[in-house]
Amino acid sequence: MDRRRFLQTLESLKKEVQTFDRRGRKFLRSLPAMSEEAYEALTPQAELEGTLECLLGDDLEPALRKIRELESLLRQQPAATSPGESEP
Repeated sequence: MDRRRFLQTLESLKKEVQTFDRRGRKFLRSLPAMSEEAYEALTPQAELEGTLECLLGDDLEPALRKIRELESLLRQQPAATSPGESEP
């Protein structure tokens, strides 16, 4: 895959992850507030909130950071070098 296409694919992936992140956070904000007892009772809503918070905070945020770092590295790299190749 050439550099331009690789960057386009990476940008598309980043946008999809950002969209999922926004939708997940919006959904979390839309849920009714729960008491501490409800969280401790492990209700379905508590399980869902915990799962989404974990996914969004522990997985998506670091993934987005890594994608942005990769984009930055690729944009700094000389154009003759394709992703995955090292310079001689």
